[in-house]
Amino acid sequence: MTRKVAEGLIILLDSGLIYTLKPSASIDAAIIVYTVKSDQADMARSILLGLMHEDGQFQVLGRCGGPSIRVLASTLLIDDLNQPRQAYTK
Repeated sequence: MTRKVAEGLIILLDSGLIYTLKPSASIDAAIIVYTVKSDQADMARSILLGLMHEDGQFQVLGRCGGPSIRVLASTLLIDDLNQPRQAYTK
């Protein structure tokens, strides 16, 4: 049995299991701001994502946080977390 809802396609199996299939999209976004945990300076806490326009200006896409984002952001930023950053200028 299936039904289509705004969240995606919900599949209800006779066994009682429920699956939700949702559409996805991929984008290339930049981490434009990040915060670190006060007790773990090498661990990102949250990130702010942005898209860069052709003129070099960033448009904020949204913020992300949570355990999986912390691991990803910390992995990407681990070498840069203790270095001061300057604003991007084109």
